[in-house]
Amino acid sequence: MDRVRIGVIGVGNIARNYHLPPVHALPNAELVAVADLDESFRSRAQKQFGFRDAYTDYRRILDRDDIHAIMLLTRVNTRTEIIPAALEAGKHVFTQKPFALTNEDAEFLAQAANRTGNRLVCSFMHRYFPHTQGARQILKEGKIGRLEMVRHRNCIGSHYDNAVRLWGGVLDIGTHGIDVIRYLTEQDVVKVQAMMDPYLTNANLPIDPAINRPNETVAIMNFEMSGGTLVTFEMHWTQRGGAGGYYAEHYGDEGSMFIKHPIAPATLIYTQGRKGDWIQPDLEQHPKGHLHHKTFIDDILNNTCESATPEDAVATVKIINAAYEAAQTGKTITVG
Repeated sequence: MDRVRIGVIGVGNIARNYHLPPVHALPNAELVAVADLDESFRSRAQKQFGFRDAYTDYRRILDRDDIHAIMLLTRVNTRTEIIPAALEAGKHVFTQKPFALTNEDAEFLAQAANRTGNRLVCSFMHRYFPHTQGARQILKEGKIGRLEMVRHRNCIGSHYDNAVRLWGGVLDIGTHGIDVIRYLTEQDVVKVQAMMDPYLTNANLPIDPAINRPNETVAIMNFEMSGGTLVTFEMHWTQRGGAGGYYAEHYGDEGSMFIKHPIAPATLIYTQGRKGDWIQPDLEQHPKGHLHHKTFIDDILNNTCESATPEDAVATVKIINAAYEAAQTGKTITVG
């Protein structure tokens, strides 16, 4: 096989604006068929990306022997139905985040991938940004020494209605930060402390019956990592005022590194020693989403495993649910 033929399930805004343009541009990938319940979405996707076939029923894609992989770009509540069916049909699966709502569902999906031997990759897009790739290299080479502390921030200017629609800010935007923390530190989260706005003493947010908890928009989490690094993670769903939405600070015993910091002169900088000069590394640039999706396609064609694994996705779900438990109980939760 020299080209991966792809069927896409769900072609809403995130699919059309982020996922599909870079896949469409890859020479070794072909967008073949699309499925969506919304006729206008299907029509727009066909016109924009040249899908030859369009369906309302996603099973029509799974039944086709000429399709090697699917991209599942729907909301999280479809995962446990569609992903196992796709894997059992012999398809590799690229799925939008979040991976699952519960730990049990996440493990169920990972087991389906392991049982079938097909690839299951969750869309952790922040891994593949140039500054993330550059930061990972700096840390792997030990340029700031042993990593002692991380401060990570994920904040966006959305609306509370969107938090309700997506079952909370931590589950949606917080997923990215949690995965990047694990990816850059190369450590697992072992203990979690958390505070979230629904569990403040003066909070009065309604319980969402679909998830049996309120929908949060603000969260502050502390993580103890398996290698001894301490992490503080800030998540704000309804940020106002145009302040920096995403940045990170990494402090080692021999230097520091800033990613997209509002006071930094460049997207990625680091310093060595207590009073060293700031160093700005050269970053490999690529179109938005290119590396993310190229890695998935290359893994299929070359039998490699450079994309995020099902175990990465499961770990993220467990950390999120530990954070919800910590915020509700006020306790430090050990991630199992």
